[in-house]
Amino acid sequence: MAPLTQTNTDTKKLLQYLPQYGNYNFSSMLGAAGSALSGGVASYNDIAWFAQAVQGNITGNEDLNNTISAGANLFVNIFTNMSTNDVAQDSKKNNNDDKKIDDNKDKANEIFSSVNESLNTIFSACETKQADIESALKEIEKLGGNKGLITKKQEELQEKIVKIKEQQKVLNNPDSEPKDRRDAIKTILLLVSDINALAAEVDGYKTEIEAQQGNVKEASEEVENLSKDMEKVVSDGTIDTEQLTQENIQLMANGTQKVAESIQKKAFGTEQIAVGTAMESGPQALVTGSEGAQLIASGTSKIAGGVELMTGAMSDFARINDLASNIQQSFQHFSSFANGIGEYNNGIQDLVGAFNTTVEPMITSIGTWSAVKDANKALGQYTTEYAQAIGMNEVNNDGTIDESKEDENKEVAFKKYEFDMAAFDNALKIKEV
Repeated sequence: MAPLTQTNTDTKKLLQYLPQYGNYNFSSMLGAAGSALSGGVASYNDIAWFAQAVQGNITGNEDLNNTISAGANLFVNIFTNMSTNDVAQDSKKNNNDDKKIDDNKDKANEIFSSVNESLNTIFSACETKQADIESALKEIEKLGGNKGLITKKQEELQEKIVKIKEQQKVLNNPDSEPKDRRDAIKTILLLVSDINALAAEVDGYKTEIEAQQGNVKEASEEVENLSKDMEKVVSDGTIDTEQLTQENIQLMANGTQKVAESIQKKAFGTEQIAVGTAMESGPQALVTGSEGAQLIASGTSKIAGGVELMTGAMSDFARINDLASNIQQSFQHFSSFANGIGEYNNGIQDLVGAFNTTVEPMITSIGTWSAVKDANKALGQYTTEYAQAIGMNEVNNDGTIDESKEDENKEVAFKKYEFDMAAFDNALKIKEV
């Protein structure tokens, strides 16, 4: 039998006689597979006929074969192939193609299962990181804002500064009673201690902010890494999908080749039977009858093999179409899923931005407490020295008060209290009270 490449023109000639069954256009299908048969490269856009090809079904291969026979006119040497095992050979070819399709299906399932598993893992990790960032933001919001803990401590500080200034007025009034001046000194030193306690609490808030910043930074970097992982998964999945597509095109080309061989075998076998029948008839049968019987047997085998190939091809086309459709749907699914993860990650980055926006004023606010602590330390030292200078024995060098050393009968001298509270005012940006 002549090779497929030599009978390609005749095959196309035969195809013009093929009837149109529903949307199943065999001619367009063969044409579309032509690029693959000739070593060309096709894509899913080039094989849109996959879906169209099986919307209708070929009903009755016998009618198809009869139509092919009516238009067949292959001029080949019918004695070149006298084999009678075509069905077995063509059945083996069908089985091989079935295995290739099954292998491609298994490969597709494995690829998309792996892609989806990877994307789900990435999405789950992103959800965890989002929860970490939201938790950090929630903790930070407790510290900041108009009703946050930092603001509350600033308000308490301002109240204590107001009280310190009130005591300064008592000390700078020459008419103040000695007891009132003693009480004013004690009050200022107690307020110094209170401010130190407030500053210590704010230092704790600073530690908390730094910890949450570290959590958010780590989560943000992890999300960025997850985004890169996702891009690689999508890239690898796309490459695998393209490979599956090319393999499907080759599988369809194999089926197309079987259609062509089936058509050729039908015509070839028909000619063998016709000639063999003639050789068995009439006077020449004594000479050619044996060879005629061989031709009939071979022709019958060729036609049966052709039917086997055509049946296999029809099954191939339907299965490959389903496989191609599943590949397309799976690819669209993981692409959409990946896009969704990408948008989700963008949302996480927006959440990080919201966190940073919330934290920035807090850091600025906490930064002012460094100046507050310096001013408070200076206030404590000045007040201690002032108290000792005017004769308050109960005031220790560290600013603490030992009531057992107090001598109410001892007169305290008047001295102007000259500590400048502007350092506190500048730190907190408050007006003079």
